Amino acid sequence: MWFKRKPKNRRTGRKHVLDVKLRSDQVRASRVRVAALACGVAPAGCLAPLAAADPPRAAAIDDAVGRLGQTVLAMQESARLVAASTADQHDRIELVARQAESSSLGVDAIARHAALVEGLAGEAALLATQTDDRVQAALGRAQELERSIAGFLGEIAQVRAERNGAVIRDAG
Repeated sequence: MWFKRKPKNRRTGRKHVLDVKLRSDQVRASRVRVAALACGVAPAGCLAPLAAADPPRAAAIDDAVGRLGQTVLAMQESARLVAASTADQHDRIELVARQAESSSLGVDAIARHAALVEGLAGEAALLATQTDDRVQAALGRAQELERSIAGFLGEIAQVRAERNGAVIRDAG
């Protein structure tokens, strides 16, 4: 039997450096290679006895191998296109990331400026309130001064009227 299992959780024996176990995908790839060689995916020289025995079948096999080769080439070209597209997408993603970072820095700057403006607006509102309070106080003092002056002028007018009242009555 080709795939003889060894006990104690060993995958393929002690052929590798430091006795490291192989991953299951490596074991599977190894088995596929051995199976492919055993099933006839062999060099062209191995098909010579078959070609001599059955020419139509050999032609069909050659045609299938040729198509397989074309398919492999097409897959390689597709892989190249995908790799180029991926590289292009990577460049675009990096560009978008740089733009996003730049935008983020701009938004951060705007947020800092907005915070400064908000602080200045608060200070301006406080100053406006203080100014309004001072204007109200000055207006109250001006009204008080006006009443005081009016009272003083009234007293002066009364004193003059009392002094000159007799003169005005005599003249009249």
